[in-house]
Amino acid sequence: MSLPSELPPRQDIGVTGWMRKNLFSTWYNIVLTLVAAYLVITSAGPLLNWVIIEATFTGESAADCSGEGACWLFVGQRLNFFIYGFYPDTLQWRVDIMFGLLAVAFIPQFIERFPRRKWFGVFGLTGLPLIGYILIPGGWFGLEEVQSSRWGGLMLTLILAYVGILAALPIGIVLALGRRSDMPIIRGMCVVFIEVWRAVPLITVLFMASVMLPLFLPDGVNFEKLMRALIGITLWQSAYMAEVVRGGVLGTFRPNVTLIATALAS
Repeated sequence: MSLPSELPPRQDIGVTGWMRKNLFSTWYNIVLTLVAAYLVITSAGPLLNWVIIEATFTGESAADCSGEGACWLFVGQRLNFFIYGFYPDTLQWRVDIMFGLLAVAFIPQFIERFPRRKWFGVFGLTGLPLIGYILIPGGWFGLEEVQSSRWGGLMLTLILAYVGILAALPIGIVLALGRRSDMPIIRGMCVVFIEVWRAVPLITVLFMASVMLPLFLPDGVNFEKLMRALIGITLWQSAYMAEVVRGGVLGTFRPNVTLIATALAS
């Protein structure tokens, strides 16, 4: 005669069960949990007081800040600079258009049932860079030119990340297939490139590109800092992109990877 099934004890399921298993399973876990809880409780109050309760959110200068809490009024005063850098105020509508197009191109990619989202992604990889190349620097179709030295803030961060990803993708694909090649020279060159660039921190790459690289160029040969930074970021990202592509190819088309890499190398 089989016994009827019963629910597990309440203390072994739900939040109580999770806490018993992860926070209070042994004596040293109990000690660590109590110490962590004490630190959180004793620091949360003063931190909340400094960040919100005693903080200053409005005013004209530092004299309006109480000194007992955070002085957030500079965030509102410098918000325009945080977003656009030194980009001229009268031309910031061009950057706003690019922000809007970027959202239109990529927000649908996070909504699985969004209609025709594939074409929005195609636009983001093809049409969006072309429009940005015309709008942001200007100098085309009567648009006032804005030197890259005046770019900054969130705008410049997105430009560096976006252009770096676009440029690194094809290089990463070639490196990933080259690393799987049967030709020792091709495979060795790709391995050295990938491992060397992955071993170097990005901050070092940017420092070398903006400060050290001009010292190694011949006299009279130089190009702007933004282009040097883009080249450095592209090479750095391509090494990581190569490993991502290689892992994806191995997981999907493992039997044919060697044939594809050999055909590409030849």
